[in-house]
Amino acid sequence: MASLIKSGVFSRMHQNTATKRLEKVPGHTHLFRRGARYYFRIGVPEKLRPIVGRREITKSLNTADFHKAKERISQQEQTCREILRMAQNQLDAKRKRIGKPKPAEHLLVADEKHALALARKWFLEIERNGAEWWQENRLSISQEDRTEMLIDLWHQKAAITGEAEDRIHESDHDDGKLEVRLFLQAHNLKMNEQSEEFSLLARLFREARLEYVRRQQDRITGKAMKPYSALFRELDERTPILEMPKAMTVKQLTIEFIKAYSQIGKAAKTILQYQITANTLCELFGARAALSIVREDVDKFCTILDTMPRNMVKKYPKMTTEAAIAKAAKAGDTTRLAPNTRRNRFFVAYAMFKYAQEANLIPANPFSDRLLKARFIPKEEATKERPPFTLEELQKIFKAPLYTGCKNDGYHYAHRGPNVIRRARFWVPLIGLFHGMRENEICQLHTADVKEQDGILYFDITKGDDKRLKNKSSARAVPLHPEMEKMGFMDYVAKRRADTTSPRLFPELRAALHSGSYADPFSNWFRAFLKKVFGRKIDAVFHSFRHSFKDYATKAGIPPHRIDRLCGWSGETGRQQRQYGSDKLIPELAVEIARIKFDGLDLSHLYAVPVKSVAQHRVRKRRQPVT
Repeated sequence: MASLIKSGVFSRMHQNTATKRLEKVPGHTHLFRRGARYYFRIGVPEKLRPIVGRREITKSLNTADFHKAKERISQQEQTCREILRMAQNQLDAKRKRIGKPKPAEHLLVADEKHALALARKWFLEIERNGAEWWQENRLSISQEDRTEMLIDLWHQKAAITGEAEDRIHESDHDDGKLEVRLFLQAHNLKMNEQSEEFSLLARLFREARLEYVRRQQDRITGKAMKPYSALFRELDERTPILEMPKAMTVKQLTIEFIKAYSQIGKAAKTILQYQITANTLCELFGARAALSIVREDVDKFCTILDTMPRNMVKKYPKMTTEAAIAKAAKAGDTTRLAPNTRRNRFFVAYAMFKYAQEANLIPANPFSDRLLKARFIPKEEATKERPPFTLEELQKIFKAPLYTGCKNDGYHYAHRGPNVIRRARFWVPLIGLFHGMRENEICQLHTADVKEQDGILYFDITKGDDKRLKNKSSARAVPLHPEMEKMGFMDYVAKRRADTTSPRLFPELRAALHSGSYADPFSNWFRAFLKKVFGRKIDAVFHSFRHSFKDYATKAGIPPHRIDRLCGWSGETGRQQRQYGSDKLIPELAVEIARIKFDGLDLSHLYAVPVKSVAQHRVRKRRQPVT
């Protein structure tokens, strides 16, 4: 509303809510009486009611004397006409705007500190308006008008503090709720008036209005301005108007976090994991302010992680997490999330609130507690990693029908047959064994990623349109192990290059729809493959090839920083990264990788070229440089 009604220079105008109706005084359009006391009342035009916020404006004239009432009513008429004029101006301005009016935004009050910030903003607005009005009009106001204004201000203060013996205001008009409504309307906001947050705001806005009334009394009487409440002590009309303090909900926080990390190029699979944690947080606390989350809420989230059944979405579709947990308990479902899964989800939640803390949306991260990590990583599991493949396990894997002869490499890869089909299921495990590359790094390769420099073949592991890397150190060159040439890998590459229908090295592999990762479907198949080979589930997984590679590389005497470089780990220094990222040193890395020997592992049955002709085979290939 306009400055006069916002500033509180004039008493707030109330609708008649008393049991006894106001009676019109004959001969006077806007003069009414209830019992012995006189009132001023004027109707608000229907088109202006949404702006003014009422059907009529009623004000006590604070007297039972008819002659005094007649003297005072003219000033009130002038005041109300000014209010209606400004409301009309506001309506006209709205009509001139292009497009539909913006819908009111729900105001979320995080806590008492946030509510106080809103009250302080409102106080600054009315204090500045009041000071400006007084500065413009003080010379034209008569002493009699000043007296009337002081009387009016005294009644306002008395209604708030309870100093008056005869309360002239209705109690529900003096609890700050009207001030909150005006504030919300001025800033195009809305709130549930039955909520505790609205009541908290009303109490603080009431204190703000009392502070303003007291200062206005000092202003009119010529006293030195001074603060009365510690809540508004350092604020005056010269203080810059504060920005609207906002409280971000947990749901808004998760959306902002995921958006920010998507923009910096996080893999779709990683974003999916963020979204899973976000869904749980939103289900528990979505509508609450991030600022209001405390340790007790964190404990609740941790308990949910500890009791959440495995594959919950598939087993209990369209159910809330808490309902699914209850149903699982009733059904005797004791499966739980894996320790690493629980740990990862906890630290995603930690990262989200750390993001809010760094953005100054919350003062502290409620998930930041050194004791919580131990809750998700018991001592016996803290150092547990996927084991490397043993020599016996490697022998069984590469003597399976897929490598010695099967019906086909589809559904019948585990059935003995005459065919050794050299496609993705054949080559991907071998590349993992001899090069220590990550599963997705292998599955997403293009034929152009197999390159040659100075007669040395190597994998150029880079990021592309459909290729992703785990981190910056993952981009690297990994020389081809000599054993791969013996197995005819470059013949396979040449065949793939001749096929112009797809640039990919393993075109039969498809990216997962939910994550975009080529490794996810292959990983599912490889787990089934291992179960077929060993007749049971074993601890090792595809990632175990990286551990085996590291163990055998260490055994071959390769320096740790070069192992880090070959595997794409970030353990090396900046100088080492620059050094071994240079194309000039690919020959040195080729020498290192050639030293890796899997003693006792016989793969001669996989050689596509007789051993005695391998040297000629390499010479022939070098005559046709691979670009």
